[in-house]
Amino acid sequence: MRIAFFTDNFYPEISGITDTVLITARELEKRGHSVAFIYPRYAKKDYEKAGLPSEKDNPTLAGFEFHRIPSVALPGSPTGQSRIAIPFGHSLPFIKRFAPDVIHTHSPFGVGIEALLVAKILRVPLIGTNHTPIEEFMAYGPVNGPFVVRCAQKYFSWYYNRCRFITAPSNGLLENMKKSGFKAPCFALANPVSLNLFRQPEKGEKERLKKVFDLPEKVIIYAGRLAPEKHIDVTIRAVQRLVATIPNILLVLTGHGSAGESLKKLTRELGLEKNVRFTGFLTLPKLAEYYRASDIFVIMSTAETQSLALMQAFATGLPSIGASAHGLKEYLKPECGYQIEPNDDEVLAEKIKFLFENNEVAKRMGEAGIAYTHELAPSKIADAWEEIFRKGIEEYSTRRQNKQPSSSLVICAHNEEKHIGVCLEHVKKNSKDRFFEIIVIDNASTDRTKDIAEGFPGVRVVYEKRKGLTRARQRGFEEAKGDIIAYIDADTKMSAGWIESALREFEKNANLASLSGPYIYYDLPMWQRTLVSLWWMILAYPAYLFTRYMLVGGNFVIRREVLEKMGGFDTSIEFYGEDTDIARRAYKFGKVKFKPSFAMHTSGRRLTHHGIIKTAKLYVSNFLSEAVLHRPVTKEYKDVR
Repeated sequence: MRIAFFTDNFYPEISGITDTVLITARELEKRGHSVAFIYPRYAKKDYEKAGLPSEKDNPTLAGFEFHRIPSVALPGSPTGQSRIAIPFGHSLPFIKRFAPDVIHTHSPFGVGIEALLVAKILRVPLIGTNHTPIEEFMAYGPVNGPFVVRCAQKYFSWYYNRCRFITAPSNGLLENMKKSGFKAPCFALANPVSLNLFRQPEKGEKERLKKVFDLPEKVIIYAGRLAPEKHIDVTIRAVQRLVATIPNILLVLTGHGSAGESLKKLTRELGLEKNVRFTGFLTLPKLAEYYRASDIFVIMSTAETQSLALMQAFATGLPSIGASAHGLKEYLKPECGYQIEPNDDEVLAEKIKFLFENNEVAKRMGEAGIAYTHELAPSKIADAWEEIFRKGIEEYSTRRQNKQPSSSLVICAHNEEKHIGVCLEHVKKNSKDRFFEIIVIDNASTDRTKDIAEGFPGVRVVYEKRKGLTRARQRGFEEAKGDIIAYIDADTKMSAGWIESALREFEKNANLASLSGPYIYYDLPMWQRTLVSLWWMILAYPAYLFTRYMLVGGNFVIRREVLEKMGGFDTSIEFYGEDTDIARRAYKFGKVKFKPSFAMHTSGRRLTHHGIIKTAKLYVSNFLSEAVLHRPVTKEYKDVR
């Protein structure tokens, strides 16, 4: 499979989402899948803040493709690195080249909107993961309040309802989303834990690492963003309660974030400079060593959907204590540690003291944590993602096949040996074999039209001996087997995406009876083409808006069932007015759409033969007569070849 990850949080920004995406992608890449990342373009200072090199120089990203979307800094970012990507399709050329089978979005904001747009344009299944209980983050933002929070929750549900399938690390988050209108298929899926780095310390390793990092005997560790919703101040206050009885206790706070300075100020105010250590950003190998040198992990955050840091603590064999909130309720198992009420520093201090004094309990919890994280190994989580992606691709393909009508192309031709070959070349080149069948109606030709058309593989030539355009169209209707039938003339040159555009219109609008668009005359002088363009803009399109009867005979697509209901084509009409007659009668059974961008390139030979003024008179008079009187005024016509 070819998988494109769209995420608003990525390298070099330090976050659990970044780690999760990278760990999952690497495991999928090992299995032979191709992975690409689309994420915001970070500033130079963001790399410097994390002490990380550019993507091209970092072995963590080796083997992956990536594309960075223009972005601006997010004011008040918890990490000081977050960016707001500008979703205007910047990634589209890259994604077209990468050609993903599935797109996985990890955010509903800038990059997430880009994913939604790209998936819709390229018709690729969109799978989503929500990592964020948005109400918790907004509580500490500059804009909050019940109304704003409800709007944000509604937006999250709106966005993820547009995905084929949704995961979240916790069931609680999914249930909370459902209260705001979320309805898409979903289930909870844990984020993976890298068990190679985060492991139980070997014999004597803990003591050795304590000496390396100059740590005391009793060490508590917190890892992650230093942000308000993490409530790290609760842990600092718990340490203050313990220093009198455990003077050599040390709280290690890793990472950085918007709350860093306020936490350092609190530490000074409480006189805990010797008992609280701020390490700043640590590389994953260094962070894993700090875990192995520590004794207890504490996380009092109220905004976790799982907490990768908690999973890393489990993998290292650390007994853990956390707030009974959101995802921690589900992941902090009683056998692995303690859940306590948020903001209760007194009970937190009691639990920390108990674990320091009861080594057997602490050891038993640590062993249970190690056993638990084996269920979250990257290989097992990747198994689940492979199944989700495959199922999403298969269901999306089946849905498109079931929903998208089959299409027949009918080309009516009378003595068109000069044009039919060019016409079919353009059809073959630009239709991508999306037509169920291609039928050329040889309308009593006396030249090589039939022979030339039969020289194209997959083209069926049907001879209609009764000369006349409407008779040829009717024979095409009788021969075609598709759910929708497209009609073009033999002197046209189909553009790329013409049939794809038509299929999209019929797929999204069940009430659409027919679709048509203007001509572009490829062989006229520029001044005449300009006049024709003004014709479509000033006269034809307003006429359509007024009557809803506009249709161009050599450039239209119509539903088979509509043709059946209207009794097919009126073969008593020789030529002029036949297209208006079709539009007028089709309008009784659904919408008749004239789309200016749905253009067809065609020969201007009739216009050249009659002249612009006479041609305009013929078409306008017959349009008005057919629209008002239900019959054309011109009864005869001459072939122009």
